[in-house]
Amino acid sequence: MNEEPERRRKQSVKDYASKVFKESSVSAVSAIVSTGNIRRKIFRVVVFLLFTAGFLYQCIKFLCYVLQFPTIVNIEMERPDYYLRPAYTFCNFNPIKRSKFCLKYPDGCFEPDEEFCEAYPKLCIENNTKVPKDGIISKYLSDPKDVMELIHDFEEIIKPSEENDIPEGPFPRQDLDGYETGACYSMLSRVDNSLEPKYRRRNIYVQTSLLARIYRKLLQLY
Repeated sequence: MNEEPERRRKQSVKDYASKVFKESSVSAVSAIVSTGNIRRKIFRVVVFLLFTAGFLYQCIKFLCYVLQFPTIVNIEMERPDYYLRPAYTFCNFNPIKRSKFCLKYPDGCFEPDEEFCEAYPKLCIENNTKVPKDGIISKYLSDPKDVMELIHDFEEIIKPSEENDIPEGPFPRQDLDGYETGACYSMLSRVDNSLEPKYRRRNIYVQTSLLARIYRKLLQLY
């Protein structure tokens, strides 16, 4: 009683495996194995061997052809004595200089008291420093042209280089949100310019970058 279900289970597994084997990529082998006629089986074996030999022959010929021309990769690294100086643009989105603003609009500024100086000591470095009133700048300077008249001079932002390069600008630019107007300068730009690009001799020692000096200078201004 128990032997019959076991035999059927083994038979079903055998049939399923045979079906998968026939449908696989080695169906030619399964067809040869499942052939009952001896002559047909010999014929299929001969055909299979011929096709296999032809495939191997083509692979060997292809590899011999490829290996006749080995691939050689040459990586050349150059470190020239002179390199092209890059152009860059820097912007100051806190461009209003307090001394210029308070000189032009004295009614919009006030003398800082002791409490104010304790809270903002950087704004009270000089005794005669005036401070714009809160929210007054946007009232007086609604036009970007007015902002450009009261900006910091570029000499106060950037330290002169050895080549004494003078930046182009200022150009009024709005920030990403479109609320504030900043003053932007371009250094070594050749856009719409017939001048030749400038080169600099490579130094052995690493120097502080110009952008880092600009950043520190801006922090001092703020």
